[in-house]
Amino acid sequence: MKKVSVIIPMYGVEKYIKDCLCSVAAHTYTNIECIIIDDCGSDNSYEIARYFIEKGHRSLAFIGPPSSHTSVIQQRFEGFCDELETHGIPFDTRFRFSLKSDVDHQEMKVLAKTITEHKNEFTGAFVTSDQTASLLMNLLRQNGILIPDDLSLISFDNLEICEQVTPQLTTIAQDLSQKAELSVDILFRRLLTPNAPVESMVLDVSLIERNSVKAL
Repeated sequence: MKKVSVIIPMYGVEKYIKDCLCSVAAHTYTNIECIIIDDCGSDNSYEIARYFIEKGHRSLAFIGPPSSHTSVIQQRFEGFCDELETHGIPFDTRFRFSLKSDVDHQEMKVLAKTITEHKNEFTGAFVTSDQTASLLMNLLRQNGILIPDDLSLISFDNLEICEQVTPQLTTIAQDLSQKAELSVDILFRRLLTPNAPVESMVLDVSLIERNSVKAL
């Protein structure tokens, strides 16, 4: 019997990835262990909701892939809604917009058109990735929607593109170096103690304030 330890420095997708790996490697490996570092829990969504509220926003949207794709998307959505509810602000489910792909230009154009049609119905949106937010900003601009004058955005990841777009994106930052170091540490512990329980860690993140949110 061969045993393989796999480092997956991602979030909330352990079951999905493990099932895929087991399917691909079923003819070779009988036991695949996944070590997950979870850095994207619902607490981060609380922080985004609170920030919007502090800036005076009360009607908000949520933009990301369908929750069936990864459990973390559902965690982010639920955390976002829970914090809004705590402040007496119900989330309007009409404004949960799903994207199957953040690189499908046609799908992004359709989303931008839909948001434009709801221009006066919400003032801010939580976008679950910087990639999606940056592409959306450009398409919305083409439709006459300016960030943050007409719509405020907060995204997730703190990629370099956040500082390359105009306006620069307010986003949630995760420490990729720390994630990599912990992944290596866990892998070596697994090699030394193969029968040890699978480890799960939650890494701290922080909101990086830039220029994509307007105070109302």
